[in-house]
Amino acid sequence: MLEEAFVSLQPSNAQRLSSSSKLLFIPSPDMPSQPPLFLFANLPVELQREILWMSALENTRDAITLVRVSKKAYHWISPIIYNMVTLGSADTVLFMRTLDSKPAGFFAINVKSLCLSISVEPRDAERILAVCTGVRSLAFWVDYLSTLPSASLYSLISPLSLRNLSIEVQHLHALCHVFWEDDEEPGVLSYLTQLKSLSRLGLWNPHGLVDEGFVSHILDASFQDPRVVLMPYPAQIIQDWEASFTGQPNTWSLAMEIFFANVKARHESDGKSGKASDAVSAPHTTENSRKL
Repeated sequence: MLEEAFVSLQPSNAQRLSSSSKLLFIPSPDMPSQPPLFLFANLPVELQREILWMSALENTRDAITLVRVSKKAYHWISPIIYNMVTLGSADTVLFMRTLDSKPAGFFAINVKSLCLSISVEPRDAERILAVCTGVRSLAFWVDYLSTLPSASLYSLISPLSLRNLSIEVQHLHALCHVFWEDDEEPGVLSYLTQLKSLSRLGLWNPHGLVDEGFVSHILDASFQDPRVVLMPYPAQIIQDWEASFTGQPNTWSLAMEIFFANVKARHESDGKSGKASDAVSAPHTTENSRKL
């Protein structure tokens, strides 16, 4: 039996040899050269992981596909998929099932940014927050106060080491970022005096167009302050929130661009007039908005 052959064959001739033969194909001069077959599985495991990891980080949608490649890929990439979780009504049902299928420690370690929209039921939100204890950025837009007026989120949120929080101001006494909803409660603005760490403020009206008198009052009072930025409220609030953590343009990043442009224009104007410019540090954003 032919054990080894050094042959020059056309593809059709190769089929004539026994399948048990060991062949080393030497292409004939008139045969186009073919690049060697590349097998991803032949790469070192560390390099496989790095390639899949970087691909998943580049596009989260690709990550959802890549987890199906193999068990190893699922193990490597799952943390990326759960790094940022945004939940609506349909998503919450699936996520609650996933909570039952994985150890609680998985979510505590991997979920870092969490958005609970108004579609999430308060009781589901409580369970999710109790499990996702490693959250650093939280958007809590659940209709919690209306559904459970006597309940408190303090025991659920206080253990979290939050860096960013979007929530109704009535829940807490100390925030660094806050959105104020003009819900016709005169006492709401008084809460702002209790927010000693407040650095950015978004004012918005969920009932349609912002009252012209309200906007005029703000602009007239601070028309020389470049930190006051008037912007439209984002059409897709959840996507805008996600963009702030994926490095994409979002409400706050665009507000910062306008702020720096205002500061630059002010410095140039003061330089021409010989005036000294006051130092400014961060913008306050006034948003003309519509609640989704």
